[in-house]
Amino acid sequence: MAAPARSGLLPTVAPPPPPGEPTSTPAPLPPGVVPANSPDAQLLDPNSGGSGFVRNGIPPTGGGTGASGFEYVLSGGLGSDAAPAFGSYLPRGDRNTGTLRTPWVMLTAEQRAGTTPLVVTAAGRLGNGNRLTVQYATRLSDGRVRVVEQTTLDDGRGEEMPWRELRFDLPDTARAATEVRMVVQDNSLGADGWLAVAPLRAPQLAPLSQVVGDQPMFLEYPVSLASPCLHPFRTSGGIAEVPAYRLQADGSQMRGDGEGWSSPQAGGPLGWITVIGKQAELPTYLEGDPGRDWGKVQAIQPYRPNAVAPTLERRDVDRSGLYSSGPLPAPPPGIPSPSR
Repeated sequence: MAAPARSGLLPTVAPPPPPGEPTSTPAPLPPGVVPANSPDAQLLDPNSGGSGFVRNGIPPTGGGTGASGFEYVLSGGLGSDAAPAFGSYLPRGDRNTGTLRTPWVMLTAEQRAGTTPLVVTAAGRLGNGNRLTVQYATRLSDGRVRVVEQTTLDDGRGEEMPWRELRFDLPDTARAATEVRMVVQDNSLGADGWLAVAPLRAPQLAPLSQVVGDQPMFLEYPVSLASPCLHPFRTSGGIAEVPAYRLQADGSQMRGDGEGWSSPQAGGPLGWITVIGKQAELPTYLEGDPGRDWGKVQAIQPYRPNAVAPTLERRDVDRSGLYSSGPLPAPPPGIPSPSR
């Protein structure tokens, strides 16, 4: 993520040349002045609007049918009428460019105090001609806005990417700001040069220990070693307690190790957890470093939340070492079956 620009560096726009003027080498512009056709000129228009971005302008979703095999799916109400998403993707693969200036929205007291991050949800390409700028402003007495700071966001992934969160704290130089908006610019030619955004968000935060409490959890390796105060689900007599959450390691190799250890193919708990419920990732943030991938928390949502508890019957049976009880039965209709 690029460092925020210093206050006072916002340029002014030079007027375009009159129509019909003969082509000639333009005279040098004074310092702090940009041409009217420059991408920087779009940053100076205080009004919302633009061109080239349309509602849900993203590749089709499902089954890896996106432009690069990704699935571009929003969750948590993003993309709905209450929180519409806009993008510059054209379904026919045509080349497209454009600019989107979102409306100004109020910063929360928590964001201004630096205790809650700003969250931008974006998909597509950042960099390589595309630019996503967050501007911070104060409202003057006559209703106009005065931009006091701006931040250019870039997660370092120049290629086309699926929906992901960009998290950052309000810069110290923008603490006087009361409003914020995004200026989204697609200047990249090619079918894979599109960019899309959902509205800025101010998450409501609570400590992880407060959210999960003493509920049973599935702690993947090696998370259990670093989380001795959390409550692993219990097993007794071949019956497992249904966990409420799944906790995974950070984005290093440890997350892959944990996923492999817990997979159905390895005989891990996901062999039955994926049968009894679906998983939904909860947005989580590390205090003081909201952009860091510290780990993942998945809420486990049972398909049958009111299922009757099993009746446990104990008995001793002698079997040959070559005995097999046969394959597992198919799950009930509508419930996915894990790979076996």
